[in-house]
Amino acid sequence: GRMTRAPCGRYFSAVSARATVHIGSSSPVVSSVGAATLPSTGVRSGRFRLNDLIAVSIPRRLARQKASFRVRISASSAYRVVVNGTQATPTTPVNDGDKVVVDGKPIAIETKSLPRLFILNKPLDVLVTAEDPQGRPTIYQLPSLQDKSLPRLMYVGRLDVNSEGLLLLTNDGPLAQKLMSPETALPRVYRVRVHGNLSDRQLTQIRKGVTVEGIRYRKADIEQEEDLGGRTNSWYRLTLFEGKNREIRKLMEHFGCKVNRLLRVSYGPFETGSLDRGQLREVSPRQVEAFLSTLDMPSHSVSASD
Repeated sequence: GRMTRAPCGRYFSAVSARATVHIGSSSPVVSSVGAATLPSTGVRSGRFRLNDLIAVSIPRRLARQKASFRVRISASSAYRVVVNGTQATPTTPVNDGDKVVVDGKPIAIETKSLPRLFILNKPLDVLVTAEDPQGRPTIYQLPSLQDKSLPRLMYVGRLDVNSEGLLLLTNDGPLAQKLMSPETALPRVYRVRVHGNLSDRQLTQIRKGVTVEGIRYRKADIEQEEDLGGRTNSWYRLTLFEGKNREIRKLMEHFGCKVNRLLRVSYGPFETGSLDRGQLREVSPRQVEAFLSTLDMPSHSVSASD
């Protein structure tokens, strides 16, 4: 009857969790694979449906036997679920403070708040890294990131020291991984100024995809900006769907052009807009929740441990 926290009570994204709810003819059962995170039905309600709660922690004796949480659990590990003393159905609402019992054992329900997401307008000559052995300035030394109320933030992808513009930061690891994933293929829009000029044929090659020094770069959208380059420079707007190291610079060098300015102006639906260089702006919770829904990620989450 005493609630304890299982050693497997850690955070997993709903994408990677393998535990599932199985609905039998008489009662629902849950296959257990340690704690996993699931979506809530409301932004701040703390209310969940039972079929969202698709994972509970396995008993300690099983936890000791399993070296990995990514194991398939057989039907023999199915448990009956009771909420507030009543046999549960798949759509039974589960609120903060409700008593959930699985196979006669109390399960502690914990909610995880909405991830936080920030937009930084990165200046030139600032490294995107936590620490530089040579003592060069990093984004974490910018005045806008010195606010004590900020959570611990990780950057999403990188910008070269000589590049500037939009850099996303978040306090949520799974979200950062999802944002960077080539499978997610979020569009990254850049303005690039080069010394030289690309021919129509070269623009077409970039739009179809190019192999440079054995590395295949996916197709990209590219358009020349009118009357902005002067006699020797040309401006282009380029949209990438993945973020390989120094991709734009290598593409331009491949076609005989040298990049002398590179700015990222958007990443997915997020834009720098009027944000000044070096400044930080938080994305609103409503925008974050809407964005997570497009990624098929939970806006809020719940974990369970025995």
